[in-house]
Amino acid sequence: MADRDPDDRRGGDGEEWANSDEDWSEELSPNGGSPEPTGAVPGGTGGRLTIKGLLSTTAVSAAVLLLGVAVGTVGLIAAMGVLTAGFGMSFSADDPSTVLIVLQLVLLQGVGFGVASMAYLRYRDLGFDYLRARSPTWSDVKWVVGIFVASFAILIVGNLLLSQLGLSGESHSIRETVSGNPDILLALIPLSFLLIGPGEELLFRGVIQNAFVDRVGVRGGIAASSAFFVLIHLPNYSGLEGLPTLSVLFAISVTWGYAYERTDSLFVPAMAHGAYNALQFGLLYITLKYAPEAPSMLLW
Repeated sequence: MADRDPDDRRGGDGEEWANSDEDWSEELSPNGGSPEPTGAVPGGTGGRLTIKGLLSTTAVSAAVLLLGVAVGTVGLIAAMGVLTAGFGMSFSADDPSTVLIVLQLVLLQGVGFGVASMAYLRYRDLGFDYLRARSPTWSDVKWVVGIFVASFAILIVGNLLLSQLGLSGESHSIRETVSGNPDILLALIPLSFLLIGPGEELLFRGVIQNAFVDRVGVRGGIAASSAFFVLIHLPNYSGLEGLPTLSVLFAISVTWGYAYERTDSLFVPAMAHGAYNALQFGLLYITLKYAPEAPSMLLW
């Protein structure tokens, strides 16, 4: 099985991570441990860089993402049908319940993204170690705190910068969704750590970023996975009207991708992402509960 050696790029807890892509030019490829062919991109493991190869990686990544969404959507429809027929529950997009939102998160980020990620490993004949989902160390915990703080700093600075440029930021659609029942947000806080952060990072970092790193190197892999991350969030920010906001989200995603490569641990971006979402859900809950007229641009 073509497992990637988790020590190919850096030490077990990331402390000996190289400072540039060039330092990884001698790493082994996942195809049996043979050296990179001449002409391979520094930091990549997929062999010679070609347009065909890049397009293939993009297509496969898009297919994995769409598979995750499809599995989650089918599962949601099936679950709603069972709850409606068996328990007399009703669901409405105009008046979402806690049950409906929890189902969406469980079946999309949990089941859908999980199934898609495992399907990719099977397709590539890769082992679970490829995802770098190892046990966390104390160093990883410190990285989670640091990346969480950095993410929020980028959010605040980005918000201020957009205001100075006269560009309006779009709030995440969740604000409108839960405005009539802000208590839903209390359920989303633990789910940020249990499903949202881990589920999204499993797919975008563990699968998509790794796939592009193998093809175009670390910097290109981080940029590509962040582009896919922004793409899937496009509908939540009024489509193309939300591009200024999404540019900030792209920068935040880059920090999570960097942390993944720097620490060699999926735990770090998953928990930093979860903490980032959880704090915003908490802030939005306070705003809607006690100051509903106040702006809440923190939740992007």
